[in-house]
Amino acid sequence: MRTRVPLARRFIAALLIALLTGCHSWQPTTVSPRAVILEEQPSSVRFTLTNGEIMTVTDPLMRNDSIVSTEAGMAAVASQDVRLLEVWRFSTVKTIGFAVGIVALAFSWTRLAVGSSRGQEPGEGPLPKEPG
Repeated sequence: MRTRVPLARRFIAALLIALLTGCHSWQPTTVSPRAVILEEQPSSVRFTLTNGEIMTVTDPLMRNDSIVSTEAGMAAVASQDVRLLEVWRFSTVKTIGFAVGIVALAFSWTRLAVGSSRGQEPGEGPLPKEPG
């Protein structure tokens, strides 16, 4: 039974890594792009331009009335051309849903493993009855 412990630990570690990194999402803002970028200083923003084009900018900066990126070759975009601004943020709802899913999976896995063995070790049969 000792050989399953490292495998279980690796599985749990992988789930925790997925939990910590995978529970982010694009969340729309109602505030102006200038206010969001200057006050929150987000790591990434995604915006939809008035012509329908979608752009993602990492480490955005405001220069005058334009959004620029620290990446080389990224063209500046005027903030009045931005129709919708979304920020990459931690999502509490997705995190709770993922955690509930992990607990349900662990519970089901345990019920399946324990339910099929009925508490007996593998290879152990029923005890013989003594005459008498």
